[in-house]
Amino acid sequence: MAVFQKRFQPQISPPPAPEPSAAAPPPPALAERVEVLIAVSDRLAALLVRESAALERRALGEVAALQPDKRALAARFDEVGRLVRLDKTGLAGLAPELMARLKDASWRLCEATAVNVKELDVQAAARKSVIEVVVKSVNHERQAETAYASLGRGYVPKSTRAPPSRSMTINTTL
Repeated sequence: MAVFQKRFQPQISPPPAPEPSAAAPPPPALAERVEVLIAVSDRLAALLVRESAALERRALGEVAALQPDKRALAARFDEVGRLVRLDKTGLAGLAPELMARLKDASWRLCEATAVNVKELDVQAAARKSVIEVVVKSVNHERQAETAYASLGRGYVPKSTRAPPSRSMTINTTL
């Protein structure tokens, strides 16, 4: 049976490899992906600039409204960027003009990200400062309450004492 299978099994030969040429343009899918990556990075950079301006103005409602778009663009940038990076040989053969545009878009995105990070750090420092002031104030109030409680002997602060009663009894002791 094994001899029969070997004799009549069709021979499958691998397809011929394409001959590499230095001037071969990259497949159109890669060029289209690079175009999409440039467009997404430009949109993301513009959104980061808007977010930075809103942070500087302390318009937190506007910042919150930008977050869904920011998440969607960042996810799309990551997805397309990963697909572009997978085709290293195609990137090497990409048109110099397209590579220059991709490089410029990347620099714009890096600059916008740096400004955005700086504004976010400023906001985080301000938020931390406010929280520290509130915590110190609460701790100060607790310490004051603890000081009254340590006096003991049933001391009750004036604000919680019952009003003095007027007694009608006469002191008859001399």
